[in-house]
Amino acid sequence: MKNGITQKDVLNMILDWMRENLAAEPEVVQEEPLTLLVGDQHINFAAVFEAICRICAVESGDPKANIDKLLKTWFLEGPAVANFSWEDAESRIMPGVRHASIFQQCNRENIAHIPFVNDTVIVFLIDMPNSMITLAMKQLTGWGKEIEEVCQRAISNLENKPAPIQDVGGKVFIINCDDSYDSSRILMPDLYKRLVPELGTEFTIAIPARDCFLAYPTDFNQKMQDYVLRVHKEYPYPISPDLFLATRDGICGTIQESEPNVIADNYSAYETARLREFWRHRNRGTR
Repeated sequence: MKNGITQKDVLNMILDWMRENLAAEPEVVQEEPLTLLVGDQHINFAAVFEAICRICAVESGDPKANIDKLLKTWFLEGPAVANFSWEDAESRIMPGVRHASIFQQCNRENIAHIPFVNDTVIVFLIDMPNSMITLAMKQLTGWGKEIEEVCQRAISNLENKPAPIQDVGGKVFIINCDDSYDSSRILMPDLYKRLVPELGTEFTIAIPARDCFLAYPTDFNQKMQDYVLRVHKEYPYPISPDLFLATRDGICGTIQESEPNVIADNYSAYETARLREFWRHRNRGTR
């Protein structure tokens, strides 16, 4: 791990954190692979250490603070969210745009999502103080909610967060709120109306990474290409190097969709078409 922190350092940090936050005395019950027992829960230290290394590789700041954040997510916020009622969750639900390749690392049937464009999907996140926890289909089903209703609520919550659009010169506009939802602003219903006076009735949006939102005239596409590709390659949490077209009819993709990668296995063709039409209709209704 960077900053010269060793596995032993991380282990000691974890043990100290558990004693302080879980009111439990962790016990090493197996040396190979190293396994901790906390209460009645067995924890594979190698898996924890790997996750911490990934977080510290993309997050700046004190590694100890990143470890604290990750452990709070796993042991405090994650279990709390799993027990949320709809009333607990509805004010915290936020939308996120992710590339469909996320389903190579998790079971797509388990994740509540709506197909979007450019091989991306809209997922739903429970916004917690230390983390954003992805909404599972199981939890949505338990609430008795349709995904369209969850989407409407998530977009409404997003609209309630300040999102100043900054002109950085040369007809290039950014949203830089540093709240992990910059790219999600592509979903804001009033975005088109706010940018049309500056960029015309059709313009380009790029969201190469989670914390990057760019809008500019379509004739800037070639000029901006290298920058967009560099952000997608270098920024944490990349989304897509492909461009999005903002039009009167909503947000359009610029690539041919790879349907099998976007559609969850448990979505029929009818359901997928219905969800896409829901999104298109919602966008058209705000123009």
